[in-house]
Amino acid sequence: LNHLKELFAKRYNLTSVGKPENKEKSTSDGVLAGEEVVANENTDLSVEEINQREGVADYLFDGDIDLTEEQLEMIEASLSDSNHTRRKRQMDTLLPRWENNQLFYSFGPAMTTRFRTIVKQALAYIAGRTCLTFTESNTAPNRVNVISGSGCYSKIGMVGGVQDLSLGNGCDQMGIVSHEFMHALGSWHMQMRSDRDDHLIVDLTYVKAGYEGNFGKICKLSSWQDSDINCSDNESLFSDLPLKDIQ
Repeated sequence: LNHLKELFAKRYNLTSVGKPENKEKSTSDGVLAGEEVVANENTDLSVEEINQREGVADYLFDGDIDLTEEQLEMIEASLSDSNHTRRKRQMDTLLPRWENNQLFYSFGPAMTTRFRTIVKQALAYIAGRTCLTFTESNTAPNRVNVISGSGCYSKIGMVGGVQDLSLGNGCDQMGIVSHEFMHALGSWHMQMRSDRDDHLIVDLTYVKAGYEGNFGKICKLSSWQDSDINCSDNESLFSDLPLKDIQ
């Protein structure tokens, strides 16, 4: 739990570290349509590598999740609690749902046309495979605001008000954009599923010291639909040796 305590102390700095760029960007940059959108030269970088490069990794939970103060406190409490039923009840309160399965979103002024196109493609991909809808709105009181920040990260679930989702340099990939919006929908990483031990073995001896809390079982399956909407795939983000922490 030491890493969670460090996050609690650091979280107030994320806004300044990962703030949107102040300089104006042309929204006509890289205008592409449909399947013509391609990733940039950073496609070989993972989300963790991008966030490490941008200097925001230490402020995030499990690689790319920007937790609220309440979520940090309740995750710490749930990981210390041996009562499984109480843990599930506590974690349920951390994931308020988007009403009517509809997520509203907007773009920050620095988001280029290229990024906007990729975001809309990613949302169309998710909508086509779920019962969810996505509506662009600059006035919805509860919405995801996509910013050109430092790194790739998102809040988890609907936290209320305007919540930032950062897509910075290197985050212009369909997979990364979809992944971050899944977090905004309430999706944790796959290794945090409450039923994960039924399907795999997590070997904590390969996990970096202080990051064991990232492998706590805290999420449950979604009631929205048959698919596991609130647990997304993870590429062994916090392992010293790739793939060996999860078998």
